Amino acid sequence: MSSKAAKIVINLIYPMATIAVLLVIWYFFYLSAGSEFIFPSPQSVIKKIFSYLAVGYFWQSLFSTLSRVIATFLIALLLAAVLGTAGYFAAPVKKIIAPYIKIMVSAPTVAVMLILNMMLVKSTVSPVIVALTIVFPMTYSAINAAFAKIDVKLIEMAKIYKVPLKKRIFSLILPSVLPYVAEQASTTLSFTLKIIVSSEIIAFTYKSLGGILNQANTYLDMAGVLAITILSVVIAIAFEYIIKLAVFLFKRRKRL
Repeated sequence: MSSKAAKIVINLIYPMATIAVLLVIWYFFYLSAGSEFIFPSPQSVIKKIFSYLAVGYFWQSLFSTLSRVIATFLIALLLAAVLGTAGYFAAPVKKIIAPYIKIMVSAPTVAVMLILNMMLVKSTVSPVIVALTIVFPMTYSAINAAFAKIDVKLIEMAKIYKVPLKKRIFSLILPSVLPYVAEQASTTLSFTLKIIVSSEIIAFTYKSLGGILNQANTYLDMAGVLAITILSVVIAIAFEYIIKLAVFLFKRRKRL
């Protein structure tokens, strides 16, 4: 077996082993509970997943939640890119923003969710604003970390040769920053999904994954809660692989 084939096999074995261990733990809790009502079996949850997938309401809810996730991520990325770039060229801007970022990062996530959801009336909009408040500092920090990796000597040389600011940004800075930010994007997207769903639960958002979780919790449907949780994990993993594929294609195109 070649080293490449061995690597592929190993990469397949680890996830399968993880799933096997999780199933053993799951069965342990199921048998310990002694009741499907308290802790359902894997078979019951899989059955519940397929029942959700067969209903139009689930797909509408999924679309609503994913729309909020993507909107939050793009707005946070745009704000972080603009303010991060401004801070890179003008130190006072970075100093002004720093205290706000510190407060936003230090504040308990659940407390932020509760406060903002109580302040905001529309349950369809509040999850985006709540998630934006929590995700933006994370994205802004990633942008700043990417800026810190820029070759300062190269930028100084561009200044000496009087390269226009616009050309410096689009030809030197962005190509250095984008790959790093793209690699961080999968983590940010997964985190955004988690925050959006959590906020939807608190806000009782209609037609959303959080709303379905709320409904399952109200009717003490543990199989429903676990089914939506598993589907959310699958979506988060899908986000990760989509971003990785996009980064790979970007790097490949750049080499060509």
